[in-house]
Amino acid sequence: MRTISVKIPVYLDEQLTRISEQRRLSRSTILRDAITAYVAEPDKSFTACASDLAGSLSGPEDLSTSAEHMAEYGR
Repeated sequence: MRTISVKIPVYLDEQLTRISEQRRLSRSTILRDAITAYVAEPDKSFTACASDLAGSLSGPEDLSTSAEHMAEYGR
């Protein structure tokens, strides 16, 4: 296997450590699994986060074009 170096924010490092301890897997194994899942479906990772929310709210379709809804904006 090849070795790579990656810089990640402290909060991700802490989460990675926590997951590693909970699952009793090495941090490298968890990262390899995450990269493998991303490479298999790269578009899914970003769109899956909010796809279940699309269309879940009710109200006007586009507030930006309605003068009535924009009347009090910024006051």
